[in-house]
Amino acid sequence: GNNGNNYTIGAKTIAAGSIFKKNASITGSTTNTTYNGTTQTQAPAVLAGFVDADLLTGSVAATGLASGRNAGTYTSNLSATGSDVSNYNISVTNKDLVIAKKAISLSGITAANKTYDGTATASISSGVIAGTIGSEALLISGTGTFSDKNAANGKIVTVADVTQLTKTSSTGDWSNYNLTTSGALTTQADITPKAITLSGITAAAKTYDGTTAATVSTANAVFNNQIVNDNLTVASSGTFSDKNAATGKTVSLANTLGGSDLGNYTITDQTSTTADITPKAITLSGITAAAKTYDGTTAATVSTTNAVFN
Repeated sequence: GNNGNNYTIGAKTIAAGSIFKKNASITGSTTNTTYNGTTQTQAPAVLAGFVDADLLTGSVAATGLASGRNAGTYTSNLSATGSDVSNYNISVTNKDLVIAKKAISLSGITAANKTYDGTATASISSGVIAGTIGSEALLISGTGTFSDKNAANGKIVTVADVTQLTKTSSTGDWSNYNLTTSGALTTQADITPKAITLSGITAAAKTYDGTTAATVSTANAVFNNQIVNDNLTVASSGTFSDKNAATGKTVSLANTLGGSDLGNYTITDQTSTTADITPKAITLSGITAAAKTYDGTTAATVSTTNAVFN
């Protein structure tokens, strides 16, 4: 002041002072989002208690925000960085990044055609899935039920609960998705008849009787590769190729197929078999010789007028 010249001022040493660390905090932000196929990052942390100048100059900053691509919960690992961090007592509260599964729907299913196998089981080969991200391809498979076991085209196939189907993928990951469709879905598919063959029909050998009639037996007839316990029947008649006696003669068969499961098969029929016609045993009688006057020879005059093949 103006009177400073009136005084002689001596220096005095005072006790040393302390600069205490300032209390501050870093608090993460709970971030809820939905899977979108890209890496997502948690919202910025909230910094409180720091000197504004330190924040503006970047001498204090937060790092360790949670990030992730797939559906799930990711916890931040927050900490402070910067040259002035040592000036603070910093409390850290970590929060989560929650990526929820994306909702998708199953609007249709496809069942594979099959050959008749005696069951109503259907194979579900694919589904129509809506809502996936980009080119991610999710697949669905499993089993359904035909309306009945019998062969026919355009049969109804039902999946009673689509949530029980097996989830597979080619370029996507089911763990990132939530199938919102539940309950039953139906589609159509074919059951084609099973191809089998018929064999084992036999014809009995007979003695020549002047006809081509054959006696046929179906006692050992076999429907090869039929489904066990299916009901198939056959009745048959036969005709020799001609009436004459011979061994191993061809017998043509006329088969009538039946049974409650006949419509489930295409049957390659047995068209022939073989059997013998043996010669008929008969006797010859009634041939006579005429009396003659001695002529010095053994010649006799014979007559077949009354000859008989008995």
